[in-house]
Amino acid sequence: MTVHPLRAALALALSFAAHNAAADLVIYDDALRNGFVDLSWPGPLPNPDMNYCANFHVHQGACTIFYKAHDWNGLSFGRPGQPLSTAEYPQLTAWIRGDAGGERLTVHLQSGGSVVASAPLEAFVAGGTIGNGAYQAVVIPFAAPPLGYAGAFDRIDLQDASGIGGGDAQWVFIDDIRLVAAGDAIFVSGFEP
Repeated sequence: MTVHPLRAALALALSFAAHNAAADLVIYDDALRNGFVDLSWPGPLPNPDMNYCANFHVHQGACTIFYKAHDWNGLSFGRPGQPLSTAEYPQLTAWIRGDAGGERLTVHLQSGGSVVASAPLEAFVAGGTIGNGAYQAVVIPFAAPPLGYAGAFDRIDLQDASGIGGGDAQWVFIDDIRLVAAGDAIFVSGFEP
């Protein structure tokens, strides 16, 4: 049996790409994964402002993160003692849904307990603002403005940027959070199944 040269070349290229491509790193898909822990503030779970397995307004799977953003509180995913690098994972993707629309959050990257980069989350949301009633893609390329960071990080925070009181909290749903591996050229957005 003879193999067509084009098929052989394509098979070799796909085999090489599959062998050399690093895997994306899931932060959250129904639960925290891959060594990420909850470092949200104020306080540990159970926290009435954060539910890591809300079963309503789910994007995919059985659970979503429900976050009542107010008074500068923060949702935080950390890997203490297990830093990551933007060279290895240059991009973060997620899905976000606002309840009222126009919710304001800030994304921070931390390394060793210090904030190393910070920017308005809305800058990375499809359409430029968190909408109400439907999930939108979030794509954060770490090295690009307005975040503009290259280096190590061990924590990702989403912090209330409104400062409003708890009685008027912004309701936000966040799901399917992952770090996209460098060289993931075929599935660069991280949203393909």
